[in-house]
Amino acid sequence: MIARGACVHGAAPFNVEKALRQAALRGASRVEESLNQFFGLDMRSVITVRDVGWALFGLGAVAVFWQIDKRKGAEAVARRGALGYFVIWLQYFFGIHALFSGANYFLNPERQMVLTHELTGPFQAALDALGLFAVVKVIETVVGLCLILNIFVPLAAIFEMPVSVVIFYLSVIVDPDQRSIWTGSKELIINVVLLLAYFGYFRPIFRLKLEWRPIWRKFGAE
Repeated sequence: MIARGACVHGAAPFNVEKALRQAALRGASRVEESLNQFFGLDMRSVITVRDVGWALFGLGAVAVFWQIDKRKGAEAVARRGALGYFVIWLQYFFGIHALFSGANYFLNPERQMVLTHELTGPFQAALDALGLFAVVKVIETVVGLCLILNIFVPLAAIFEMPVSVVIFYLSVIVDPDQRSIWTGSKELIINVVLLLAYFGYFRPIFRLKLEWRPIWRKFGAE
């Protein structure tokens, strides 16, 4: 009698975890291919399953905020408006994307994307050697947490902006393809929209002349 899971005639044991992972990857690949065919895109990996997951996460956040506003009354829903719920969707889409991008660097360092372009490849290697790539990933992780927890959102958008600009420049200007153009443009556009959504907090600093207000001066003091 042969025990369950035992090897037969030297055959390798069946790895359930590996088989499930491969099945999931094949399923994700088919979904990505269908999505990109639907949008008329040539490359299968332009829109990925992760993009869909981030979008669904954002929709879930919109549903939560809508329910909270609904309990407050119709005026709260009307005051936020369709544009406000769209900004919420962008905020949480961007937040989960930033959190995953940042945290994944520390949790799965061997699975990080390595740039191979003659310019971007050495640039990434130099950042990694200097330890600055880890700093970028810490920023992304903290920004993602802030956006998801809905705390310090304007500040998080400011800190993420340099990262978004560099990603856009490398992806769209230096080494463009369909996937990188999508990811780079998405990164910068969402970041800009979040800054515009909170522009009221930044408006005072755009005055031509401002009196200094040092941190050591008491608040409210003239």
